[in-house]
Amino acid sequence: MFLHARRKWEKAIKGILFGFVVIFIVSVFFWYGGSGPKGTSVSPVLAKIGKSRIMTKDFEQAVKSQQGSGLFGAGSSLDEDLFVREYIFDSLMRDKILYEAARKEGMTASRGETSAQIKRQVDAEADQRVKQDKAAFVAEMNRAGLDLEGWKRQRAATFDRRAVAEDVMKIKLQAYVISGVQATDQQLKESFDQYEAPYARVPIGQQGEEQARTTAQKILDELKSGQSFDQVRTEMAKQDPDVAVVTNPGVSNRGSGALPQDVEKAALALKVGEFCAAPIEAQNAFYVVKLVKLDSKLPADFSQRKDFYTQQVQDRLRREAWDNYLKQAQKSVKVVILDKELDAFAKFDDGKTDEAIADLNDALKDESRDSETKARMYYFLGQLYEGKGDSEKAVENYDQAIDAAGGAPEAELRVGDILKQQGNKDAALARYKKAVDDAGDSYMIHLRLEKVFKDLGEEQLAQTETTWLQHNAPTGGLPGGAPIQVF
Repeated sequence: MFLHARRKWEKAIKGILFGFVVIFIVSVFFWYGGSGPKGTSVSPVLAKIGKSRIMTKDFEQAVKSQQGSGLFGAGSSLDEDLFVREYIFDSLMRDKILYEAARKEGMTASRGETSAQIKRQVDAEADQRVKQDKAAFVAEMNRAGLDLEGWKRQRAATFDRRAVAEDVMKIKLQAYVISGVQATDQQLKESFDQYEAPYARVPIGQQGEEQARTTAQKILDELKSGQSFDQVRTEMAKQDPDVAVVTNPGVSNRGSGALPQDVEKAALALKVGEFCAAPIEAQNAFYVVKLVKLDSKLPADFSQRKDFYTQQVQDRLRREAWDNYLKQAQKSVKVVILDKELDAFAKFDDGKTDEAIADLNDALKDESRDSETKARMYYFLGQLYEGKGDSEKAVENYDQAIDAAGGAPEAELRVGDILKQQGNKDAALARYKKAVDDAGDSYMIHLRLEKVFKDLGEEQLAQTETTWLQHNAPTGGLPGGAPIQVF
């Protein structure tokens, strides 16, 4: 359960840091015809989404485009590779699901609309090039014997019109979904509600929905019988550390995102002092919540700035409407993932760890896979077994990842962590030292090594890492590896 819960919030953080890059990569790749002339491809199908397809060649080239972008500095890591592959695949899946939804809603894109969208994109790119380095841009055009208009025509010709047409349809879909959303006076006044609501969050994870619901109901019963949130937090820290108990959340504004939308809605329907009637399911977890304070006071400038406040609320409501539409669209479109590794990601996200393990073991039966792919899959398997509490198989797969990669400091670190938890300090220290040898310029690996050496009381080794970190402090990213562990 710990593996699954930790992965969720780390993925959310990295999504914020990395999402805009993926959107850029995927959009540029497909708009510029990454799958060949006019988007044709003979590559095998990676996944089927409704009537749409994600082709293996397209996906791998999009991944390769990111890996050469320098986003995470020189070098790579198994953590980064896993994260990048899953994130790009999720982005492509979402893109195709939106297209299928747009098609079902009857959205179309005319030739003129497609051309206009390409022109907007090319104009924006030209403006950006001028702002970044006008002299270099002009020199590039001179070498090609082009003026600005000629450059724009040449650039526009590289776009995959089919992909752009799909984007036009998706833009229309979003406009259609949010067009009817208007903030009422009641919603405007409610937007100034401030509340306090301590809560417990029980992740579904590997334990499954029924067990998570049972745990959440047990917590609710204990709270209603007189236990405090502090007492429940202490109890859960011993029994189930994956359960998050927030005893003093502070004051939150309605719609601030402090609680998931459905949980907040249920909490604000309570009377002050009441608990929810039953655990509330939201975002792959069950919530138990109590409303302890609810105030509403309009700002002093409300009358003068009512239009401004109304627009803010309307923007939030439209985002919520769009998010809810996306959730429903994902449920309504049939998705078949043919790639075993990516299907394992999906199975794991659904809490089906055993099925994810089976997928990866099946994939590893293919002897033609290269060493890089094998290392990544073994590393993922090690994480899955570690999450299940099977330390022996976790270490076995981490070691296979190390052998396949010819050295993997993140895997050495994980084995070291397992050995340290087992009380085998000497063996753990040997693994950590091997991670030092293989760490290269990975700032995050060295940062983690500094911490583990301090925890082990190895001050000299910790100081060596501290010195390295001081001399290699990143100025625009984290060199040589993923900024945060993927799992």
